[in-house]
Amino acid sequence: MTRPELSLCSRCGRCLSVCPTYRETALETHSPRGRLFLLSRGLKDHPAIKSCLRCGSCETVCPNRIPLAENLCLEPPGFPQIPPLIWEKILTGFLSPEKRDPPSAGEPLILLSCGATKLYPRAVKKLRIYLKNLGFNPAETPPLCCGLPLLSLEQKRAFLRVAEKNLLYLAKTKGPLVTLCASCLWTLRRLYPLFFRDTELEDLSKDLSLRVYEIGQFLSFIKERVFLPAEVGFHVPCHLRGEALGVSGARLEACCGSAQPKSLWQKEMPFFLREKLLKGRALRALATACTGCYLKLKRTLKAPPEVKHWVEFLGV
Repeated sequence: MTRPELSLCSRCGRCLSVCPTYRETALETHSPRGRLFLLSRGLKDHPAIKSCLRCGSCETVCPNRIPLAENLCLEPPGFPQIPPLIWEKILTGFLSPEKRDPPSAGEPLILLSCGATKLYPRAVKKLRIYLKNLGFNPAETPPLCCGLPLLSLEQKRAFLRVAEKNLLYLAKTKGPLVTLCASCLWTLRRLYPLFFRDTELEDLSKDLSLRVYEIGQFLSFIKERVFLPAEVGFHVPCHLRGEALGVSGARLEACCGSAQPKSLWQKEMPFFLREKLLKGRALRALATACTGCYLKLKRTLKAPPEVKHWVEFLGV
């Protein structure tokens, strides 16, 4: 174990109740404290390390706030190698910020991530109208990718290139940056400062991390609250667990299992999410706040409930 913060585990077991892989397997090696033990023995290629979803749920309940998920991202999981330039071209073909003019002045600045651009553009339109009705003058970035898909596919160098381009572009902007994706939030707020620590981009990464919000967080910050319809369930992504959100509704806090790319192609849903859906009342729609969750739930569930981004219910 090379990073001192990973040696703080007291083996208290609080992480067991929130770790998706432990709850599915009941295997100690597939728990956060089990993975920390494996890392302390230098077994970073153990299958249990590779099965970690990097959801960060363990840190939210850990008394010592051990950032296991973030540190494991420094050692990407062992997926089959795919030529990095292929993935970089896929994700940056329409996402190259250096080719775009700076966004027009306005606040807050909406991050047009992969999901916001391709999967739920209607949510962006609703958000734009909603913010204007609150008296804001929102602006938008060009389509950008935070780079997390590249990192999940073991393309660390490509991730760093995309992240550097994003940092240099976003450094030209001011004020709050709001995203519609919990994983983008986690990447910009937690991973960028980690990866650019002790580099010339460290200050830029820290500055960005202090002004990025998931839109539900931003509404909570400005003391606004959105009430989802009674027949709409709110699936809280792992990367938003424990955060103050300006969204009220029937909450489902269970991992969808989408953090690894290969899981997006599997139609199986984690047991505890299935259980919560079955125990809950009949839902017309299931609203989430993460591109990965959106894709996984869309693939796994047959309507009803219809899967949407929660912002699509603004003004309903």
